[in-house]
Amino acid sequence: MENTNRLKEGIGYGLVQLLGIGVGMISTVFLYGHVLEAYGVVQFFLNTAALLFPLASAGVYALNYRYFPLLENDPARRRG
Repeated sequence: MENTNRLKEGIGYGLVQLLGIGVGMISTVFLYGHVLEAYGVVQFFLNTAALLFPLASAGVYALNYRYFPLLENDPARRRG
């Protein structure tokens, strides 16, 4: 029963990804060719996010090392 749920979720996620790819292709081919300003704004946001991601996620690894032993020893909080 658990495998069928995983299969359904996998198929659902795959369809959502294909839908996202389709929207991206359509917007790239039709929209960005006519509205170059929108293409520039989208590229600016994507590049800014790529530059800021390492700064935003710098402390996440330290939090994992700090708090994981506390959660690992508590059977009620163990999730797999």
